[in-house]
Amino acid sequence: MEIVQSRLQRAASSLQFELSAVPVLQQDAVKYASARVSRVTGDARRVLDICRRTVEKLQPLKREAKIKDVMEVVDEAQNTPTARFVEGLGWHEKVMLAACLLSIRWHGVEEIAWKDVSGTVISLCSLRILIDIPREAGGSSFRLYTSDR
Repeated sequence: MEIVQSRLQRAASSLQFELSAVPVLQQDAVKYASARVSRVTGDARRVLDICRRTVEKLQPLKREAKIKDVMEVVDEAQNTPTARFVEGLGWHEKVMLAACLLSIRWHGVEEIAWKDVSGTVISLCSLRILIDIPREAGGSSFRLYTSDR
């Protein structure tokens, strides 16, 4: 939260026009954005991105952003077609998708061999673990639970 506040203050102080003295985001709105992001990734860049989108959305209205405005931006970001698609997948499909994303991340390349993906699928199924795939990987975040849950 402190990182986000300092970045927002630095951005506001660098503005050289007459509206720079007018607050753009309410303190509670920034706290809400920080709380929402910390539940998923905890990435300060993501919070700043949400704040930026909120300010851009309200710029034509020339009013201060409130929690309600931040909520709308967060909902828009989370209700993408990709997120809806992933939510509709079955457990085995999510395991395969998670294995693909993890293999890409581990190997650092966009093309991966089937043996790497299948090995990762077997490992995930045998470990029976919870996996969090952040939004940066594929544009969607989902939790993958074992099939017996």
